Amino acid sequence: MDAEAAVKLLRQIGFYELSGMDGCLCGSILIQDFSIDVSCRKSSGSLDFFGNLIRVHSGYMGVTPADLLAVAVEMVKQIHEHDDWSPIRVRFCDYNKDSKQLCVYCDKPRSDKDGYLCESCLVKDDPFGGKVRDEFDYRVIEGQLVILASRIGMRRTDEEI
Repeated sequence: MDAEAAVKLLRQIGFYELSGMDGCLCGSILIQDFSIDVSCRKSSGSLDFFGNLIRVHSGYMGVTPADLLAVAVEMVKQIHEHDDWSPIRVRFCDYNKDSKQLCVYCDKPRSDKDGYLCESCLVKDDPFGGKVRDEFDYRVIEGQLVILASRIGMRRTDEEI
């Protein structure tokens, strides 16, 4: 669960060396308890997005949104190096929860297809007295990735390809 170690390995070795790239951008690895899945613009990694999709998630307690963001930022940079003209989208949950629109916290159906939590978890307290949304509503860190994309000159996902 060490985001710093995961980022360091990604920088030193590279996602595509770790995943065994065969020319396609698709790949999947588990590194330091972070699951990273990349679907290229030609695959079906997303139901409604035609670009490179990166999924970064972890099922381990103690992984914070900042940890996920650190790994995602490095992945965005690496994907952009290989394909600098396709839009990139990052999701912080696995394909099964996304495709079925399930809450990442309780696995109940969620109404917001681009969100992460069901209506009840958006206002629920976690067992430690905090708010579930503070740790599992990843839309906040998605916004930080849009800022990163503009800084490195990447196209936004809503611009013409």
